[in-house]
Amino acid sequence: MKNKIECAKRLSLLAALIALIGFSFTSCKEAAEPTSAKYVSTDNDGNKYELVITKAPNRTAYTPQDGDTYVLTITLKAGGTQISKGTVKVNESSFSLTPKKDDGTDGAKFTIITSGTGIEFISGNITLTDGNTVIPKSEQGETGPAALYGSWKRDDEINSIFVFNTNGTWKVEAWGDDWKGTFTAVGNKLTLTLNGYEIPITYYVKGKTLTLIWLEGVGGDGIPEIYTKL
Repeated sequence: MKNKIECAKRLSLLAALIALIGFSFTSCKEAAEPTSAKYVSTDNDGNKYELVITKAPNRTAYTPQDGDTYVLTITLKAGGTQISKGTVKVNESSFSLTPKKDDGTDGAKFTIITSGTGIEFISGNITLTDGNTVIPKSEQGETGPAALYGSWKRDDEINSIFVFNTNGTWKVEAWGDDWKGTFTAVGNKLTLTLNGYEIPITYYVKGKTLTLIWLEGVGGDGIPEIYTKL
């Protein structure tokens, strides 16, 4: 009789273990897919920037894509928060953000460059949902003409090459043509001179990567271009 009781206990324990293992496998299979990506940094004044990009509906796997929505929350060291919301255009680890104000109108685009889960550089003023703007403080990267000297290649269908020379001249090779002129670089502001016209660009250099952000209507649409040093 005792043996039968012990046997029944063991069978009950085995059944419980099987049920537990089965539940564990089911839980793993039903793990929710991530629906957003988050990037965080703190500026030199101690203000925290948190960018959350959320996928558009009806898409399964998630990496940030054009048309996704963003929420940028700035938590001030002195207290209080500031919010910017809108939509995203993506180029590798760079995001062109179009803010949407509470009154339904768009604010001026600005750009955020990320690395891993951190924010490295913010270009342009940030339009908040209430219509006010914030001038961000972020890492500048390597600045000045010396940071640009050399040849930089853009990995795209054009395979354009940007060359900055030590004598203050520049050249772009693309579509079988060359464009040439002079340049100046102060802080993160690059100015190209071409046929008497000045073209303002924001640039960011880190290591062997150069990001150029052309202003809308001046050679580009505000979407970052990524170049690699040759």
